[in-house]
Amino acid sequence: MESLSDLTVNGVSILLLVIGLTQWAKEAFGLQGNQAKLLAVGFGLLLGGGFVLYENVDRVPDARLVFEAIIVGLAVGLSATGLYDTAKSFRK
Repeated sequence: MESLSDLTVNGVSILLLVIGLTQWAKEAFGLQGNQAKLLAVGFGLLLGGGFVLYENVDRVPDARLVFEAIIVGLAVGLSATGLYDTAKSFRK
């Protein structure tokens, strides 16, 4: 994996999925501000980290693989939050 744009499953971007799920949860449950950002990071950890583990299913999970999954998950969640905030500021 070279960049976050490589995180796709059957053509579906994990990053865009995290943004979409976070937006859905915001509307469905009335989440705002830091709650939504924390949820985006949680979705990122779950989906981004899960993707790394899925891509390495033939490997025995060791500390290095788990650490990589956590780092990628955090990057996805934080990127989703930043991309959404940036897009929102352009609309104003």
